[in-house]
Amino acid sequence: MIAEYESDPESNSPQSTLQYNYAKIHLNLIKQQKSFSPKPYFGTYDRPVEVHYLKTLSLQIIHLIAYVLAGYALLKIVSPKPPKSTIAEKVSVTFKDVKGIDDCVKELQEVVNLLKNPEKYRAIGAKVPRGILLTGEPGVGKTLMAKAIAGEAQVHFLSTSGTEFEEVFVGVGAKRIRELFANAKELAPSIIFIDEIDSVGESRKGKFSIYQRQSLNQLLVEMDGFDTKDSVIVIAATNMPDRLDEALKRPGRFDKTIDVPVPALKARQDIAQLYLEKIKCDQSVNSEDIAKSTYGMTGADLANIINTAMQLALKDGRNECSAKDLENAKDRIILGIAHRSVDDTSEDKISASLYEAAKVVTIINSKGTDPLHKTTIIKRGKKIGKTSQLPDKDKVGMNKLQVLSMLDVKISGKVMHDLEYPDGKRTSLCENDMVQVTEMTQNFVRQGLFDELFELGYFDEQRDMGERLREKADQVVKIILQERYERVKRLLVEKQEVVRMIANALAEKETLTKDEVLEIVEKFNSKKV
Repeated sequence: MIAEYESDPESNSPQSTLQYNYAKIHLNLIKQQKSFSPKPYFGTYDRPVEVHYLKTLSLQIIHLIAYVLAGYALLKIVSPKPPKSTIAEKVSVTFKDVKGIDDCVKELQEVVNLLKNPEKYRAIGAKVPRGILLTGEPGVGKTLMAKAIAGEAQVHFLSTSGTEFEEVFVGVGAKRIRELFANAKELAPSIIFIDEIDSVGESRKGKFSIYQRQSLNQLLVEMDGFDTKDSVIVIAATNMPDRLDEALKRPGRFDKTIDVPVPALKARQDIAQLYLEKIKCDQSVNSEDIAKSTYGMTGADLANIINTAMQLALKDGRNECSAKDLENAKDRIILGIAHRSVDDTSEDKISASLYEAAKVVTIINSKGTDPLHKTTIIKRGKKIGKTSQLPDKDKVGMNKLQVLSMLDVKISGKVMHDLEYPDGKRTSLCENDMVQVTEMTQNFVRQGLFDELFELGYFDEQRDMGERLREKADQVVKIILQERYERVKRLLVEKQEVVRMIANALAEKETLTKDEVLEIVEKFNSKKV
């Protein structure tokens, strides 16, 4: 029709003109549909357009399903997993396995009795405590004590950590706390143990996110809401009780706070004996010697030393641990591994021997010092040499005589190098000695230990002492250090021969025990006579 119309346009009627226009528009629409249709994913158009659109729609649906599945898998990966605290356990640890904290055990025995016979206490109106807060340094045995309570009372033990409630998903932490307490109530009598509770119970006065606030609020509600008839006790442990929210520490939530101390001498001996019974050791091993040489250490430290000593024995092909293994294990943990890379004839070894020998002689000839234990020039870590002392007993504080003798020992290495190298050719062994001694003396002056030289009062670094008091404190520090320097100098000049004898023996053997040092001193005294 279009061809006929266009061949003779003058003879056409108005009706044919209208039909021509409709045909022209229809043809243009068909052309536009072909030009703007999407390209096929594969192949060419060998089928009608409707079949191609159906194929394209199917591929888009497949892609959409793949995106949904991938998102679901990703959500499973990053989504919070249920805590292990929902699984209760029966523990076999009892108070027999807890050594060195007898006072704390006596206090917790009451809790065991409450869990065993709750009706006896309810009959007289006594309530079961809802919470017990255990505080103390890391490694003192807080977790072990919590397990011992559950083991003695033979109740279910649900253990968790404050970090398990920290989630970026708002409401997850609170949900976990609800599930934890609901599970504990079903298993009652039971114990909930929350280690590192400061992670979830930190004070709300500082910076606090929304999810942390919800977790803490839920914990407060749960501890305040459950009935004492449920026989559920919450035991929490923390190294930083000052960071806990005040609402969490109030009576009715944590009714008791027990501070677990660092073990004293007798306690360390009991702990060492407990661990020694679990390994094979020879007759040279003595729990009392271990306790004396580990002042300030916790039960976890003692367990680490004994385990390391057994590893050293096995490394040498022996099935029994010796006292020497324990000594090497302690040095390895405290000072680092040994580096015997210094040549016997090097100046560094000679300087290190004189440095440590001066300390040894100062210890022997000073009142108020702890007895000598051993001296060594074996490099461990960054230090070349170490002279160690063993206190006869644990110290609560230090008197003035002990402080002055400690300053003498600290400064003796520098004094010896000043005497040996008057031209200033000294090594870096004593480069920080005066810095450490000055800081120690300043602290003792601030604490009022030298009130006869200074004014009464305590002044810390945060408080402004004033220019006059600061100048007076500096003068007092200089007077004390000058007196100690001159005293040690006179001593080392007088004992210079025995110092060199000890230094020569130390350079040859690298390590001298107390008995070996005293033997050298006796030989020197006998020759002198």
